Amino acid sequence: MFRVRAQYFWLLGFISLFLGVAFFSKDLTFWKFDSRTSLIKGIRSFEKKQMICVEVEEEVFYKNIGIFLQSKDDQQKQPPKSEPQGNKPTAQKVVLTTHPDVQKGNNQKNTPVSNHTTIKKPYVVKDFTFYPVWPDEEEYHRDPVVESRNCPVNLRKSEVSWFKEAFLPDVGLFMHKEHFNEKEWRRLEKFNPPYGWMGADYKDVKEAVEVIPSLTEQKLLLTPTSKDGCIRCAVVGNGGILNGSRKGQEIDSHDYVFRVNGAIIKGFEKDVGSKTSFYVHTAHTMTASLYVYKKNGFTKVPVDKDTKFILLPEGRRDYEWMKALYQNTTVSKGHFHRKRPATYFGDHFTMDKYFVIHPDFSRYLKNRFFKSKTLKGKSWAIYRPTTGAFGLMLALHVCDVVNAYGYITENYKSYSDHYYDTEYKKTIFYSNHDYGLEIRLWKMFHDAKIFNLYHKS
Repeated sequence: MFRVRAQYFWLLGFISLFLGVAFFSKDLTFWKFDSRTSLIKGIRSFEKKQMICVEVEEEVFYKNIGIFLQSKDDQQKQPPKSEPQGNKPTAQKVVLTTHPDVQKGNNQKNTPVSNHTTIKKPYVVKDFTFYPVWPDEEEYHRDPVVESRNCPVNLRKSEVSWFKEAFLPDVGLFMHKEHFNEKEWRRLEKFNPPYGWMGADYKDVKEAVEVIPSLTEQKLLLTPTSKDGCIRCAVVGNGGILNGSRKGQEIDSHDYVFRVNGAIIKGFEKDVGSKTSFYVHTAHTMTASLYVYKKNGFTKVPVDKDTKFILLPEGRRDYEWMKALYQNTTVSKGHFHRKRPATYFGDHFTMDKYFVIHPDFSRYLKNRFFKSKTLKGKSWAIYRPTTGAFGLMLALHVCDVVNAYGYITENYKSYSDHYYDTEYKKTIFYSNHDYGLEIRLWKMFHDAKIFNLYHKS
């Protein structure tokens, strides 16, 4: 009897203690009790408070642990704290729900929505299902000075409506050390390569761009040799259509000659000429061409005494390559580890001869001339125009008259892939390019007489 009564009193005491704590300490618990209801209804009306996980620096947590344990009323009584003064480094924090201002919001994959302060998440390709279009998509770096053009047949004087609407004569072409700062990083980190720096390492990009010669140290100044003042350029692709063309002398008669990737000259001078003013490449397309086409005679890149080299940075490895080249060292990590880039460009190479295409120029070309349907598909992140397309479009922006040789035409199946193939090879369409679009675009330019595209009848 005594044991039953003792257990009964213990049970009543426990219930009384539990209800008392719940009533008087509701602000300190993870439960909310409605004291206006009856006991049974009140117990059923307990509501679990929402738990929010917040990333907090360890030092800040211990410094402010007292605040976390205070009630809301006590916290409101605390005097406001001022922001830290001076140049003390602090963690960059920003309030985010999703990546801001991206158009076509259904593009971004679902991510947890948060209203608390957290470290800003870098933009990465896997966050998007197709190419993200941002409000500043059409904002491009512009060159500070546009040279006057006195050529009477200057392609910029074209009255073709679609070309006039798309073409920007003063769009920035190349990067210089002045083009990296915090503002530019934030602007370009949301565009995937080669259109920006998405997924790149901040330190790698910063160190690479800051060793590029400045605007005053490196300028691309072309001068005409003809009496009419026109700068005439030949852009030479590697298409099989040039085999047996006998266009070599005509190509070399231009003021400047552009070549790309695996441009084999020795033994093919009668068809493709021998002069090289500009060699356009990515670090990968150049080194891969030297390996793959070595058996065809491509043992070094085409180099003249005054040849200039133009790099298209298509990814992180190109910035590692750039840094090593401008510092005249070996690449310290990554795809080209231990390679010495400067050794690829001949005895007359100097750093001011190496130009790097600005991501804005790449994005401008994609937006206005090469807007492929691929950008709305699963391969959007790897799409870019061909290296040959970059070479041809660069010529359109620095020359007055342009003639294109060895570029893909509608009857490409009639010719081997390259002019130096020893037997017929089918042209392979790789998924990171839109060859059909380029075929149509080259025909549009040719028909509009903006440049001349070499054909065989």
